[in-house]
Amino acid sequence: TEGSLPSLITSKGVDRALEHYNKALAIKPLGMDAHVGRVDLLIVGARYRDANVAFEEALRTFASRDLLDNWFKLLGRFRRAGATEEALSFLRVIEQHHPLDHRVISNIGAYLAIVGQNEEAFEYSTRAMAINPDNPINKWNLAKIHEQRDELVDADRLYQEALATIDENDVRARCEYASFLALRIKRGAAHALRRV
Repeated sequence: TEGSLPSLITSKGVDRALEHYNKALAIKPLGMDAHVGRVDLLIVGARYRDANVAFEEALRTFASRDLLDNWFKLLGRFRRAGATEEALSFLRVIEQHHPLDHRVISNIGAYLAIVGQNEEAFEYSTRAMAINPDNPINKWNLAKIHEQRDELVDADRLYQEALATIDENDVRARCEYASFLALRIKRGAAHALRRV
């Protein structure tokens, strides 16, 4: 994939480790750690299609939404590899099993925004907010999309609502909001100058 970083482990190394995971799963088919480890290995090895096949199998084995955090943790692997489209494919696998989980819908919306599919990102982020309107991440993601659409009043309202419930020590969120305010002031000043 364009923009993706090469795998840091060799194909033979992936094959060898995969054999061990498959043996572990043959002995203990309900071994959650082995399922997660196998999918993680395939992602790190840049075998994204194989990862999604193994992931599909794991989601059929473990249907509970309570276990989704195990899979969300793997999204960082895609980010570090620059494999955004592959992360979207991974999230679409979860969506097939958990189409009403706001975390799944919100993550898809965020990744769609990253790849520039803004209308679909807006739809997903709006759905995530409808499912769980109190979640600060859902508010934040929708605020970012409103910002991209130059709907600054809506963006500001959602940013402020999210910040009211986000940990006050979350420096990154506060810095992002300050950048948004600076941009809004700059745009407002430019707009005022055009009217003069």
